[in-house]
Amino acid sequence: MKLFLSIALIPIIMIISNVCIGQGNNSSPVQFHGSNKLFGEYSNMQGVGSEIPPSLIRDDLQMTLTIYGIPISSSFFITSEQRDFRQSINNFRIYLDVQALLKNKALSLAGNLIGPSGMKDLKTLESSTNEIENSKNILNASVLDNLKNLDAAKLENNKAKEDLQNSSSTNPQEIEKARVAYDKSKARLDSIIAWYEEAKTKLAEIEAKFEKAKAILANAKSLAESPYLLKSGEEKAKGMVMSKFGRFLSIFTTLEIGKCRPNYSELTLQGIAVSGVNIEMNPGLFYAAFSMGKVKRPIEPLANSTAAYKQDLLFVKIGVGKKTSSHFYLTYMRVLDKENSLPSDLKNDSLNLYPKANHILGTELKLSFFKNKFTLEGEAAVSLFTRDSRSPGLEWENSQVPSWLNNYFKPNASTSADFSYIAKIGLKLRTTMISGGIKMIGAGYNTLGNPNLINDRMTYDGRIDQTFAKNQVNFSVFYRQSRDNLVHWKAGTTTTVSYGITAGLRLRKAPYFMVSYMPNFQKTNNDSLNLENSIYMVTASTGYFYKIGKVNLNTGFNFCRQYSRIIRDTSTDLSLTNSYTFNQDLNFAIPLSFTIGANYSQSTFSKKNQDILSLTLSGNYRAFKDKWENSLGVMYSDQSHEQTKLGYFLNSTVRISKIADIGIQVEKNTFRNDPQCTKSYDEFIAKFTFGIRW
Repeated sequence: MKLFLSIALIPIIMIISNVCIGQGNNSSPVQFHGSNKLFGEYSNMQGVGSEIPPSLIRDDLQMTLTIYGIPISSSFFITSEQRDFRQSINNFRIYLDVQALLKNKALSLAGNLIGPSGMKDLKTLESSTNEIENSKNILNASVLDNLKNLDAAKLENNKAKEDLQNSSSTNPQEIEKARVAYDKSKARLDSIIAWYEEAKTKLAEIEAKFEKAKAILANAKSLAESPYLLKSGEEKAKGMVMSKFGRFLSIFTTLEIGKCRPNYSELTLQGIAVSGVNIEMNPGLFYAAFSMGKVKRPIEPLANSTAAYKQDLLFVKIGVGKKTSSHFYLTYMRVLDKENSLPSDLKNDSLNLYPKANHILGTELKLSFFKNKFTLEGEAAVSLFTRDSRSPGLEWENSQVPSWLNNYFKPNASTSADFSYIAKIGLKLRTTMISGGIKMIGAGYNTLGNPNLINDRMTYDGRIDQTFAKNQVNFSVFYRQSRDNLVHWKAGTTTTVSYGITAGLRLRKAPYFMVSYMPNFQKTNNDSLNLENSIYMVTASTGYFYKIGKVNLNTGFNFCRQYSRIIRDTSTDLSLTNSYTFNQDLNFAIPLSFTIGANYSQSTFSKKNQDILSLTLSGNYRAFKDKWENSLGVMYSDQSHEQTKLGYFLNSTVRISKIADIGIQVEKNTFRNDPQCTKSYDEFIAKFTFGIRW
């Protein structure tokens, strides 16, 4: 019901944005922008062991209300996958868009400075020019960071696409995972590209106005003694008031209410969903962060559910110094399961469910020298973890521990304490980057703020990146070593060593070349079994972008060789895989393009050979001034003439107007497993998207 209500709100939001607020008037102090994307999927089968239903619908609503240059944003996500016997997927969040605030502030200052009202006095001009330059530098750094994310997203998307195309597993769940991974990587890539293009446009606009501002400032200095400098009027005074309020809001790095994902530290709080509030601010040298809310909702044990207590979080971080430069912070985090959130007569032992409690005290230090070119940073934390809050308490009558400390932390027979630390060193020069570090996670260290943290591990790592000839030649090397069983409580100790060497050549108007060698060694020693696992991987790739007549072409080739050796006491297993990948893109002068891909891999394991051949062909055509875009493709895969997969897909997107578009995607996959025909299947998938922007 909530889903249909949210969909029904779409036309109302559009009316408000276009009629009530006067969206078309760019000079209005109040602007309302946003987007809504409705996504639906239908499939005739569900992946084996997968919880993703064959049919689903999702709605993602993003809105931003800008008042005098101050953007207040909200996001609302709802899906038919929501279930009462699982943790909530639906979420709602209201937050201050700090990046948008910085952009609006920079553009506003640039406009005021260039206009007549900006000629108030020389001091104002110099201050405003400096603020524009700072905002320009911040946005430029953000663009560069996003460019790195864009490159990483492209690699991730290409890998996910290759995994999906080469998928010939007999397990439909693995194929479903590959398809979901590709969809997620494609959505992330599209989002990053959109942000990157917008940021580049904003940056170019700011840089143009900044150059004008510098010229006006130079002229103002020559007229500094003149009595004829213009004075601000009433509107300028109001603008200065709002500018001060905007500067006040800009001290908040994060300001959000609703379902948040605070990300502060690997040792304390990182990435979990918190339904509550998350605030981070850094005015001057003072730093403070605060997060509080519900982590989990109570779920009673049912046949198809995972029971859970209601879990609340409190996080506080305070200190001095800028987050990106030298600083010193102190951290406290508390995560508690509410014992009374579930019935008291539960059979906890059979469910393996107990109310937990976690207290963490930590500190963080960073020293930055030579304009952040050389940094030293470290973090340490102590964790007090109670596995069952209802266990018998400890006797403290003859203890030196203060009673108030015992009353607050309430340790009992199931409580343990341990510590962890991280230390890093970094050197960033124009063509050289060197980094290294050590990380120790205690065997008994647990944090409910980052449940995916692997404990009982000591890790050393180092990396060197070097570029030459204006980034046309690059070279990098890394080394990593880790081991567990730090307190010798396990039967054996596992040591892992990996290192890698990568070299690249990207000359202008010439093919690029890249080669890497990355071995990995893992060894486990105990009284009953000695296990060694060695993997040697060599990859080489090349590609070239060129033109033939009016056709743009991009040709790429990749080779990967992986050799592994597994030794179990006296037995040895060897495997070898050679993989060859070829890609060809053709873009014509007309809005037509083709992509051809081929992959062939040869594998040998325990004297058994396996060959896999994968072929893909797709075309893209845009019509009516790019308002209608269509893609058609076919995929074929053959595994040693025993397993074959044939797939077709058709994508069509139509831009209905400047604010709306609609898309349809259809897939047909046929998998045949000759030795075991019972695992063969025919799959049909249809996807639908409808998006609006205002």
